[in-house]
Amino acid sequence: MLVRNGLRVPSEHRYMSHNIELAQLDSARQVEYRKKFQMVKQSLITIGFSAEDVQSIFTILSAILHVGDIVFVPHGSNDGVRVKNNGTIDKS
Repeated sequence: MLVRNGLRVPSEHRYMSHNIELAQLDSARQVEYRKKFQMVKQSLITIGFSAEDVQSIFTILSAILHVGDIVFVPHGSNDGVRVKNNGTIDKS
């Protein structure tokens, strides 16, 4: 699911990189979080979401992470800005 949504490790996403715990997970914690993630997905199915709905939820959450990675820089002499990292927009 991470690859499908263009996600990387948490420390490489601005919204998640401020959480030191997430940014520096040891392998045991990674396994624990993966299990919890699977439990969340299964819980969504249990309460009536279809597999497609669950995928859509995580696609939207992934897009939010990507939007948070967009960097704006000043452009021109007015109040304009431009996107510094255009590749991130393609993922959003």
